Amino acid sequence: MIGKSQNNDYDRLFRLVVIATVTALAVLLVLVIALFATGALSGGKADDSIVIITGDSTDGGSSGNDITQTETDPETTESITGLVLPGGDTAPTYTPPDTEAPETEAETSAETEPATEAVTEPPETEPVKLTEDNSAIPRYTGLDGIEKEFPGTVLTKTADMGEDYIDRIIFLGDSLTYGLKVYSLLDGGRDTKQVWVPSNGTLLLNNVADAKIFYPDTGADITVREAVRTKKPDILIVSLGINGISYLGEKDFISQFAALIGEVKKESPDTTIILQSMFPVAQSYLLQKSINNNKICRGNYWIAKAACENGVYYLNTAEVLVGSDGYLPEDLQSGDGLHISIAAYKLVLEYIRTHAVQK
Repeated sequence: MIGKSQNNDYDRLFRLVVIATVTALAVLLVLVIALFATGALSGGKADDSIVIITGDSTDGGSSGNDITQTETDPETTESITGLVLPGGDTAPTYTPPDTEAPETEAETSAETEPATEAVTEPPETEPVKLTEDNSAIPRYTGLDGIEKEFPGTVLTKTADMGEDYIDRIIFLGDSLTYGLKVYSLLDGGRDTKQVWVPSNGTLLLNNVADAKIFYPDTGADITVREAVRTKKPDILIVSLGINGISYLGEKDFISQFAALIGEVKKESPDTTIILQSMFPVAQSYLLQKSINNNKICRGNYWIAKAACENGVYYLNTAEVLVGSDGYLPEDLQSGDGLHISIAAYKLVLEYIRTHAVQK
């Protein structure tokens, strides 16, 4: 009886093994058939491409912004573009080598080359030659011809647009901007709502959008970003840099302006932005080792460059304040050789009216 029971156990075990084996083979056969059907085991015949999603699509993926690239071509796969760049711009779409893109480029170049040369031919974009005064007290060497290096950026001579033009402007800046309020030179006098400066009267060129200013419309201290978002100025003149040129290099100097411009454009796209040059200092200014006309002139060039690179305007106001000897005239400074007098501010405002944005 014991032997018969053991034989029955072996038979049952054998049947279970056979059933399990047959089941596994059946599942494997189904998987093989499915893989052939999708093309995975047939050299990619069913679908020969992979899809690169740019990230712009809002429906999960497959419309408008997808780029299809052949999987079997490693050379072209490495050159795939189409990722979303900072600012929301999309990189150029990859053009397959069998298209007629090269011929199109040649034809376009042939058609447009004469017109392009006519527009950009020197001296229209002739670079400004910056020269420094090596004397102990440097003169302001000027930026003559800067409008030729940055055409369309540097505001040039216009008719006098009058006080109505000035009334459209918000002035954001440091202590030199604060003087417009102190001397009651704008609409509203000392209670003008056109001057944006911190409560202490000055503003550093450092993370300006996050800096707090006294917002005259409400009397509260809020960030520049919040003020722009609320006010949405028609025209914004930015007068900064004198508190930065003593320690910032070109890259950092320009990046501070670029960051501010980006924030203003984001909060108020319709605001016209003008970067104003720093003013020269008088020969009597005592801190020439830290701030002098060499640094101011170089910094003004950087401001113009920042304006050009970021699609805003540059106002070369400094040229109206340079005397024949290369310094801010002593009768236009207010006592320390750096800050300017009422007469100088009036020259500045006249310059703004006669170098206006036409819109």
